[in-house]
Amino acid sequence: YSLPALKEAKYDVLTLDDSIERADARRLLPGVCLQGNFDPKLLVDSSADEVRAAAREMLDALGSQKLIANLCEGLSGKEDPALVSVLVDAIHDYEV
Repeated sequence: YSLPALKEAKYDVLTLDDSIERADARRLLPGVCLQGNFDPKLLVDSSADEVRAAAREMLDALGSQKLIANLCEGLSGKEDPALVSVLVDAIHDYEV
């Protein structure tokens, strides 16, 4: 609800949670660097393929430029380190 006002505030980077559709955020803030918003729950008990697919979905919606690929909240300590590695690799390997 406040993205237009935040755009007017001229932030360089805006962190996204999961309360907005990614494509809407990118459409409303085309020149702003966005940070977020991967669901950290996927790093607990999902498969590697699910993590890769979710990473691609995030990057497809937000773009690979003007993006800090990050979680929509911090790590809780319950994440599977192997799935965290899958996420990092999926982001690094992303091609449009």
